[in-house]
Amino acid sequence: MGSARPRNDWDSFEELHVVVEQVEICQRLLRSRSHSKARAAVILLDHVADALMYRACSHDFEHQEFLEMVIPPELSQEKREKILYRFDGKVSYIAQTKKLFSAEESTVLMIGHRVRNFAYHRNYHNPATIGVVGRILYKTVCAILPSLLQQGQQSYSSRMSQQTWTRRYGVSPSFFNFDEVSRMVASRLAQGLKLTLSGAATAMRSDLSARYRGMQRTLKRWLSLKTDRRLNEMLKDYEFADVHKEDLLRLLGPLKKARYVVHDLHKGLPPEEWMKIPIAPEKRREIRRGMIVEERTFKNKRRRLFKNFRQTVTANSLRSLGKEISSLPRATSLGELLSKYDSIERRLTQAESYVSRAESDLDFAIDLARGK
Repeated sequence: MGSARPRNDWDSFEELHVVVEQVEICQRLLRSRSHSKARAAVILLDHVADALMYRACSHDFEHQEFLEMVIPPELSQEKREKILYRFDGKVSYIAQTKKLFSAEESTVLMIGHRVRNFAYHRNYHNPATIGVVGRILYKTVCAILPSLLQQGQQSYSSRMSQQTWTRRYGVSPSFFNFDEVSRMVASRLAQGLKLTLSGAATAMRSDLSARYRGMQRTLKRWLSLKTDRRLNEMLKDYEFADVHKEDLLRLLGPLKKARYVVHDLHKGLPPEEWMKIPIAPEKRREIRRGMIVEERTFKNKRRRLFKNFRQTVTANSLRSLGKEISSLPRATSLGELLSKYDSIERRLTQAESYVSRAESDLDFAIDLARGK
């Protein structure tokens, strides 16, 4: 394990205070009912969970590194570093190896991390459900907070008497009561936000239902895909292009090179000068023959790849998706609800993207036909 890890000189109660203040900020953001503030809360909650898991894993791995001089470690240094680097690695290690939280809590953390990545890296979030997702993630972080903070040795200092913030949670810090304080604070934090299973299910189902109906309207009224056969043909085209995107780019390589030969002949010249370039007839035929051969080769390889492709997004799968949306409220817990929503939402988003591309291609074709 690398030794150059910066550390704060905090005792256990000071460290707890830093975490609590961040969670309190998330609570205020989620209470605001603003979807942009809820997005900020999800990003911060994901960070809190990541930092707490990193702390727990680091303590465990340092212990393994110390014992490694006399007994074989449970994990190699390479695997330990990989776990610390990856969010899913830390979740898996703490849930499956350390047994510090449940599979349902692991699922919530992973879904929350995916939502955070879209918000943080791609500037995207769903305004209709980000608040519900944030509240479920908030409840989960509060639930796992004590077990993660209690990993390792607790430290106390003369500054402990200055930790008056704990009074608003009905407890005072003292030597050897850190576990009690962390449990009490986490419990009171969790009670600070209300979220019912029925309310969360209603919000999620409303979002999915509205999006599903909108997609169906586009398919039937605008794209006029009223039969399963035509719908399946369209969906297969776009799913094939999506799944085999890298393969198609690789197959296009030789064809692009053949076309670039023509471009190189005209490089640096305005279009009106292109026809004045003296090119021997044999050279023209060679260039044209090369492009024809590569175009034919690409089409044949693409045709074989398309023939063997088995689509997953079909007319039947869309109907099944509609039924799953209707049965969403049957979840028995917030974690299970979020897991079901995430599964449906991913597949719905995939289908929506194909329908949207088909709509854009149709608009372009219409504009082209009109001479725009």
